Amino acid sequence: MSSECCGDNVKQNIINIFNNNVKGVEICSEGVNKTHDGRKGHWLEKKMGVKHNAKNEPDIDGYEMKTGDKTTTFIDKAPTTRYLNGKILPKRNKNLKKQFWNLYGSKKATDKLTIGGWSVNKFNNCGQKMIVDDNNNILVVYDYKEDTRENKSLLGLNNKPHIIMKWDAKELANAIENKFNKKGFFKCIKENNKFTKICFGKKITFDFWINEFKKGVIYHDGYSNINGRGRHVFRAKNDFWDNLIIEEY
Repeated sequence: MSSECCGDNVKQNIINIFNNNVKGVEICSEGVNKTHDGRKGHWLEKKMGVKHNAKNEPDIDGYEMKTGDKTTTFIDKAPTTRYLNGKILPKRNKNLKKQFWNLYGSKKATDKLTIGGWSVNKFNNCGQKMIVDDNNNILVVYDYKEDTRENKSLLGLNNKPHIIMKWDAKELANAIENKFNKKGFFKCIKENNKFTKICFGKKITFDFWINEFKKGVIYHDGYSNINGRGRHVFRAKNDFWDNLIIEEY
């Protein structure tokens, strides 16, 4: 697929940066840490002039830049609210946080309690699943009957189905719309160890995003542990992103 760059000076500037700094250049040849999993993405960001920041906005003048070989990330966003025994869990109360992890966590090979590994409408071994309610909030719900942990009877769990986490639809919409619904996104396509072309994709609205999440095309990826950083990444496989591409250069 190819197209002419129709009067968009910002897009043409991005294409020029790619052609001058990235296209055909060997990746990781300028002192980048070669043991880092995200080194190719960091190398590309540096070459494209993208600076890391915590702002919820596109990377370059209305366009969000994405990388990724097999999957590509939308956002990394913690839940708006966590609930313990039906009450909102304060963010900085260590004792209540520990109670939450003891109730809903599962031990992995590292012997640390982790929480995560959710799918939409499918329970995990801890009796938890993600659902989308009528207002497009994303919820993690717990059901004692679906919990297969051997020690669940010792934890004092509420045995009625209940919500333990919530991502507020307005916050999700703000994050998605601000990043992906300004001018859209672009991806640089890699062959062997070089980026060979740049592709521009459609704008992404929250309505479209949440509908794809309901279908499981977009999914939550990651486990969190009590003493580490929460991992709440929402991703989609690259087939999804490829179907949104409208221009290639």
